[in-house]
Amino acid sequence: MKNLILVRHAQAKEAQAHQKDFDRGLSDRGNAQAVRQASQPELGDYTTIFHSAALRTTETAMHLRNVHPHLTLQARRDMYNADLNQLIEILEESWELEALVLVGHNPGISHLFYHLTGEWEPFETCTFAQLSFPNNMGKENMRAAAHIEQIQHPEI
Repeated sequence: MKNLILVRHAQAKEAQAHQKDFDRGLSDRGNAQAVRQASQPELGDYTTIFHSAALRTTETAMHLRNVHPHLTLQARRDMYNADLNQLIEILEESWELEALVLVGHNPGISHLFYHLTGEWEPFETCTFAQLSFPNNMGKENMRAAAHIEQIQHPEI
């Protein structure tokens, strides 16, 4: 893998009585955040988005694809509230991809960013971080090896 974008889902609606966390969609503010972040031109260089199968991550990923219709979405149940080790496994299994976008949840996305870069970023809702890895780097060497190309926080 040469390039990776990490995105925390946009702001979700407050949970309703008896509603499962998995089924919470985006709030109005969250939809606005996702639309704004979808305008990132760097997404034009990517083809694949892995996203948690939860509704709020799915809706965030769909906003990205609405602006960049070439993106292929792959819902992954194993990304729902995935911890660092689960996210590392997902990266390892997809390491041969040239580029990948992961849309997930905190604290996993923040922990993965820290693991890959050695720098802490709290990843408020809909934060977008673009990373690159050295050419020909093996997946066993990803710890603190990523270069931060940019971090975009939503302004909404």
